[in-house]
Amino acid sequence: LLSTNKNDSNIIYNIARLYAKTGNTNEAWNWLEASLKKGFNFSWVLKYDPYLEALRKSAKWNNFLAAYTMKKYPPPKESIKTN
Repeated sequence: LLSTNKNDSNIIYNIARLYAKTGNTNEAWNWLEASLKKGFNFSWVLKYDPYLEALRKSAKWNNFLAAYTMKKYPPPKESIKTN
């Protein structure tokens, strides 16, 4: 997939996830940075993705993300009740 979609931030992000999950945090940081540079900006995914747990625990995490503008999401609307 990457050979045909070198600029797809989602593919690049998933490579970062796999490196993080397997404990290769250096490569995970490299691929995560590449995904953000290509436009991956889903802050809620970065905040809750269990594969990135080791990266989020790092002192580097907050400074790393501060260098990028993340997409802001509105708070969820109350669910509509139907009878």
